Amino acid sequence: MSTTIDLRLFGIVFAGAGEQRLSLFYAPHRGVADAYDFHSLAWEYRENREWHMRRVITAAEFENGAERRRWVNGLHYLDPASGQAVIRVAEAERLQPAPQVRLYYSWRSWDLLNNRELEKLQLCARPDAEYEDSQTP
Repeated sequence: MSTTIDLRLFGIVFAGAGEQRLSLFYAPHRGVADAYDFHSLAWEYRENREWHMRRVITAAEFENGAERRRWVNGLHYLDPASGQAVIRVAEAERLQPAPQVRLYYSWRSWDLLNNRELEKLQLCARPDAEYEDSQTP
């Protein structure tokens, strides 16, 4: 018996004249109304009017190897030629597990193909802070 997850689109950016997209998906948090957890990032390309998957990074893959709990909180930019994106990451200040944690948010350059951080670009004062850089569209 398969279980269907009710994924919600929490962000999307397009590149390459709309022929490539990076989508941010969250899933409902079990037992808590109106609460969601990061589920995955999906990089897709369009060919013959159909979308095809290029790369998916699940929440477990994104957090793998990190000392602190982290997840994708926002999207800014996708560069399909390099396989890089600018994403907003939420990260706990303490090691896992901890009863109470402070969260820090930052914009980072991310290698989607190899699922690794390339550079921390900007710290955020708020969880919904926009990326401020004139070099990326």
